[in-house]
Amino acid sequence: YIERIFITDAEGTLKSDFPIAENVIGKNFAFRDWYIGAVRNLGPYLSEVYTRSAEPRHNVVSFATPILDRDKISGFFVIQLNLDIFKKWLVQINDNLTARVFIIDQRGHVVVHPDLDTKTKIIDYSLEPDVQELFAHGPNTEVILAKDIYLSSFGIIPEYQRGVISRLPVSKIK
Repeated sequence: YIERIFITDAEGTLKSDFPIAENVIGKNFAFRDWYIGAVRNLGPYLSEVYTRSAEPRHNVVSFATPILDRDKISGFFVIQLNLDIFKKWLVQINDNLTARVFIIDQRGHVVVHPDLDTKTKIIDYSLEPDVQELFAHGPNTEVILAKDIYLSSFGIIPEYQRGVISRLPVSKIK
């Protein structure tokens, strides 16, 4: 599930990568969420979903950690992860349930969903009622009145800042 591994300098400029990608050495990635989060945390950070710069261009998340030299950042070690790793977590759950279970990132973008293509599209669920409720008030279960009426249970995986949401259409409750 590892797409790429790369090292940047302290400013986020790519210095080395594997597998080697065309035209990215020397490119600055300080605008990326993984860079901003790792600088802010001064420690490991799992990014939001984004479309990678290297070919083939598709959506990934990155785990970034600063390389420290006496409490000063000298660079970053970054591992890009294929979104299929998250899909693998959910396959067994979704195969056995009437509800649909999916994962969102810290911005409300869908990381993986059993019915949506998250590999090539960034799907924004930040305005969905249950996602807004999760971000505003934390874990809960409630009936959501949206396009459809459904029972939604939602929570956060704190160490990864990921939301897990389960939606069950009220029409399927027996």
